[in-house]
Amino acid sequence: MIPTNLRPAKRTLAKQLISVVLVCAAWLLFDHHTGQRTILAAGALDAVGYPGAAQFVRRASAPNISNIEKSLRVITQVPHPMGSPEQMRLARWMLNLLSAWGWKTEEQRFSVKTPPVEGKDKTLVSRTGRNVVAWRPGVDDCAFIIGGHYDSKHFPEGVRFVGANDGGSSTALMLELARLWTHPAHALSARQKPGGVWFECDLVLAFFDGEESFLPEWTDGDRLFGLRDNLYGSREFVNRLPRNGQSVAWKNKPIKLFLNLDMVGHKNQNLFITEGSESLIAEQLVALRGGIPMKKVPLAVEDDHIPFKRLGIPFVHIIDWTNLQEWHTPRDTLDIISAEKIAALIDVIMKFSERKRP
Repeated sequence: MIPTNLRPAKRTLAKQLISVVLVCAAWLLFDHHTGQRTILAAGALDAVGYPGAAQFVRRASAPNISNIEKSLRVITQVPHPMGSPEQMRLARWMLNLLSAWGWKTEEQRFSVKTPPVEGKDKTLVSRTGRNVVAWRPGVDDCAFIIGGHYDSKHFPEGVRFVGANDGGSSTALMLELARLWTHPAHALSARQKPGGVWFECDLVLAFFDGEESFLPEWTDGDRLFGLRDNLYGSREFVNRLPRNGQSVAWKNKPIKLFLNLDMVGHKNQNLFITEGSESLIAEQLVALRGGIPMKKVPLAVEDDHIPFKRLGIPFVHIIDWTNLQEWHTPRDTLDIISAEKIAALIDVIMKFSERKRP
């Protein structure tokens, strides 16, 4: 457990100076191999806590590197698989932060049965999942949903997996996007564009719980227990969407696009837009990519877009499926992450949101 108030009543000047030096060292380390500043936390991760909105830069009209780094440090403090106390605290922190930034918020709490992960007992385990959903009502009759998972994969006791890239990178991206999309400069920029742009839809940010399987492999649940052991949160999210005949809506507005982000922050970032993604929108994103390595590929990867796909909701799925050496290992930590690469993808999404919808 990490307490939210970590300020001792008394602290000597020497301790204060040591703390400052440690924090500065952690934030200023530079990777001379890649030319990227890394976000090494040294031994100070346990002192991060859960910063409030006042501790984030609010006025910046562009993606702020320190905000992204701050979110990443919070998300990766400790492992936080679905149903854990750590995941509950993380969900509450995000809800408070998003509310403070002016978003309407909802915690979608749900109960599921999952396979057992320790011992020989074959009894299914009841767990509570928590989707964090934030939205900003738009003026047009449409909804644009961006989603990704924020849970870390469960590992046996003694294995520390925090999912800095796998879950953490997209979560930090969406939090900074939430701040930017309530910034007056971006709203003014969007209003100056011709009508019918994505920004004028309801904007929805869906932070899904339980994307990861509890068993070691993605399909072990089906094979061993006859149940799907993954995508718990995104399946719950789409199950709650109201149906009107063959169409599915977000608060009575048709869903025009679901953008699924996962594993987007590696220092050697190489992004794929996977098979089945809306072709025209994928081409627009590639055209806006700037210096980001991003391309359409004939590769199918199961992720949180699958429940949307099954309902016929248009989607684009962006994932880095090349930098897998740290994937699902204890090495998926802050030192493989580039906040600058995350910020560059935020820029692409913001530019896309001001483009006219098909």
